[in-house]
Amino acid sequence: MHEPMAEGGLAHPGGSLAPCAPQPQPQPQPQPQPQPQPQPQPQPQPQPQPQPDADASAPGGRRESWVRQLRDAFAAQRQAWLAMAAVAAGLLLLFGLSDLDRRLADLAWHPAAGFAGQGNWWLERFSHVWLKRAMLLVAALAWLRALAGWCWPRCAARRRRWLAVALGMVLGPLLVAVLKPVSGVHCPWDLQRYGGMALNHLSWFGDPAGVRWGGCFPAGHATTGFGLFGLVLYWYGRAAWSTRLAWLAAFACGLALGIGQQWRGAHFLSHTLWSAWLCWAACLVVAGLLLPRATAAGRTGATGRSG
Repeated sequence: MHEPMAEGGLAHPGGSLAPCAPQPQPQPQPQPQPQPQPQPQPQPQPQPQPQPDADASAPGGRRESWVRQLRDAFAAQRQAWLAMAAVAAGLLLLFGLSDLDRRLADLAWHPAAGFAGQGNWWLERFSHVWLKRAMLLVAALAWLRALAGWCWPRCAARRRRWLAVALGMVLGPLLVAVLKPVSGVHCPWDLQRYGGMALNHLSWFGDPAGVRWGGCFPAGHATTGFGLFGLVLYWYGRAAWSTRLAWLAAFACGLALGIGQQWRGAHFLSHTLWSAWLCWAACLVVAGLLLPRATAAGRTGATGRSG
């Protein structure tokens, strides 16, 4: 006979009951954790690349760039060029509609002795030789300083300004030297009024009497002094009073040399004043191209320092 199986146990031989082994409980499966979604990183915006200047890369672009720079320089110096135009108009009216040149030349002329300054050592030797050499030395020193600024870092301070000074001292006299041979204006001592052969000192197309071409306008020797306008550019746009004083000193020097030439019968006063106009005009062009910040400062009346 089989013994009955007790509840919750198994029958073992000998009639004892043994407890049932516990059934393994299923382990809960770990729930997958949601992975954090990566935040999109902002993409850096591409920097715009500078586009090459089409004018500079095209044939003739460099020339157009210089033309544009000249146009901007004239625009920034509008007041200065308006004043220059007014002065030019005044010179044309004053000496074109009056006999002022001849009246002033008459003061230095004597029919028996000629012009008072002829043979004068101060006017012919000191002024025409030694003073001119001194001014050439000043111009050479300015060029050495300008070149040193581009060759040695120690001298790099204001090198563009020194270059403007050096160019301003040369370009005005050079412009006058180019214009003189092609002008038909005679010197006072060439006129019949003062013992010469020419009828009119404004013989632009030649003299009917077969007199040589004048070639006496503008005044060349006066540019020895007016060339000092280039030194004005050292203070131009950053020191108003120094600029004015330097300008007046350079103008007085050139005017004195021009009057000496007039006393010798070599030039009329109008020749000297037109040389001053041309030399300062050349300096304004140089300042507009090489000293744009100084030009803008001069336009607005500022006196801050600039290269």
